[in-house]
Amino acid sequence: MIFEHDIRKTLDAQVTVNGSTPRPMDVQFRYSPEDPYALWMVFPTQTWCFARDLLLDALDGVPSGKGDVHIHSEDDKLCVHISSPDGRAQIRFPRSEVAAFAAGSTALVPRGAETDYLDLDAVLAKIFASSASADWTPQR
Repeated sequence: MIFEHDIRKTLDAQVTVNGSTPRPMDVQFRYSPEDPYALWMVFPTQTWCFARDLLLDALDGVPSGKGDVHIHSEDDKLCVHISSPDGRAQIRFPRSEVAAFAAGSTALVPRGAETDYLDLDAVLAKIFASSASADWTPQR
């Protein structure tokens, strides 16, 4: 399937890395029905991918996330905490702008309908193609 309606929105963020002074940064959010469960945050030097539900839950007032990504609302801000072996960052976004992005994503793919947009044959083909290149054969 080819999707023409991917959503991209660049937001003004305040980014704090390893406890440093917050600095402004443009961060782009991306969503595509081709990968309906995923959401991308694109920074100038790297991209983070995480479950769209984490963002939607946080916008509903439920702190979310385990592992490398945690998200919560704080007054008129949405706070995303990410961690990696290289360090930690806190990114604060205007909550209303993130909510507008999220509304666009759920207009494309309603929450709970993600499986209707998955092309499982293509996903399996990718898995088996990468497995074949690694000299791996499934057991029967």
